[in-house]
Amino acid sequence: MTPSSCLAALTPLAPGAAVASGAVLFESRGVVLVFGDGRSVVPAVSALAGILKVVAFAPDLSEFKSGGANVVAVGGRIVSISGEFGAFHAQAATPGGGAADIGRFSPNADGSFDLVLDLSHKPLLSDNIVRLGYFAPQADQAALADAIAGLCGLVGRFSKPKFVDYEASLCTHGAKGLRGCTQCLQVCPARALRSVGDVVALDPRLCQGCASCTLACPTGALSFKRPSRAALRASLRRMLERRKSGPSPVIVAHVPESSARVEADRLPARAQTLQIDALPAFGEELWIEALAMGAAGVVLVRDARAAKEEQALLDRKVAEAQVLLRGIGVSPLRVALVASGAMAAAVDAMPQNAARVNELLAAGTAKRRALLAALDALHAASDGAGAPVALAPGMPFGEVLVNRAHCTLCFGCANVCPAGAFAVEAEPVPRLRFIEANCLQCGLCEPGCPEHAIALKPRFLPDAAARSEARLLHEDELFSCTACDTPFISRRLLASSLKRIAGHPVLGPEGVQRLKMCPACRQHATMAD
Repeated sequence: MTPSSCLAALTPLAPGAAVASGAVLFESRGVVLVFGDGRSVVPAVSALAGILKVVAFAPDLSEFKSGGANVVAVGGRIVSISGEFGAFHAQAATPGGGAADIGRFSPNADGSFDLVLDLSHKPLLSDNIVRLGYFAPQADQAALADAIAGLCGLVGRFSKPKFVDYEASLCTHGAKGLRGCTQCLQVCPARALRSVGDVVALDPRLCQGCASCTLACPTGALSFKRPSRAALRASLRRMLERRKSGPSPVIVAHVPESSARVEADRLPARAQTLQIDALPAFGEELWIEALAMGAAGVVLVRDARAAKEEQALLDRKVAEAQVLLRGIGVSPLRVALVASGAMAAAVDAMPQNAARVNELLAAGTAKRRALLAALDALHAASDGAGAPVALAPGMPFGEVLVNRAHCTLCFGCANVCPAGAFAVEAEPVPRLRFIEANCLQCGLCEPGCPEHAIALKPRFLPDAAARSEARLLHEDELFSCTACDTPFISRRLLASSLKRIAGHPVLGPEGVQRLKMCPACRQHATMAD
């Protein structure tokens, strides 16, 4: 993403104007840090000095006149940049290989810099989505001119939309200090997401609205707001309900930058174009829903300017959707990701007729539920078998295998599972059941098992009834209290506990025997002593 496309998200605010609900406020006092590898920074400093307050860092700047034109020139080398638009911080190299904060050179009282012009041969910030207020044109003179013009316009108050919502209750990132799903963290090109204990923290000031995190999230814990999933569903409904006769429509989804090419290519008449500001906001559940609603296919038009993380994610998600479609007896070619020059051919390759097998789900339907419902509807109308489909690790479907020889029915797996994939019964005997429809393969149950008795097996089970069944994984008999004969603990759990404390110097034989008593009898025995 280019600096100009990032800046397009900013809205200047008049003095005293209120910030719109759901927006993020930035304030720039007009202090820019300019640094580079030598005196090549001088022309840029001169161009900016009449409008902004400039702090310049580069080797051999000692002879540059500073102070006269809003310029502080320092001979040195910047080694790190952090922060955001309106609040950047930087460190310079010190003798001996260290680094020190340079905030004392900033005219801002808090020692920060509002803007940064990085003229290094190798930019210090290498994020694939450019951070607002940070410009690194390298040796490109046209980009340098654009950067100077952009910097001069970034003084005052600005707002930016908050693109993404986060619902922690749906997140499978962590539980009880254990690490689970990290799908969103791996794909954010703006580094706006980070792990904070059991949850994910989203920094709306860094988020540039690429929507990659919402496509990667298997549960819908991260959801895009512009457009929302509900709005996209409504658009699909209108587009597909316009079909009266003739070949089934094909949805062609693209970003605004591809509009001119879409118009120039003169797509077949059955192509229904859907323009989306961020292509990943149009998630896999909506692709499959569109097919279930009667679309012959879904064609996603690749955005060549997108960050490499976004492009790789779309490649992976389309491949995963194709595996699922093949597994339920539907042609995987009905979902395609193509370059802008291949749109017409992709539309022509879709089947001429596709039956509507399901009404669109309600606008508020959660991401995973919508995806499963659409897959089930397509499978019911196809000739596909019900055999399990092997999936690649990382896909959010599968089963859990339990080694019964090691499982003690402590239910640690159920205690850490955030998706309700495990169902436990304490009476009349301890039982552990598993609901495959709920399993997201987040992996939390594996480290959550103290006996290392759990393994994940990614797969998709097309049989909806079998997928939703609470099937038995393991059960055991209860051990009865040696004092009152009341059943109170799994035999395997007790045996495992006794094995762990065998030979404990404090408990002794009497303490071990008390572990074979129920809690009430154990308390009475202790008080009697």
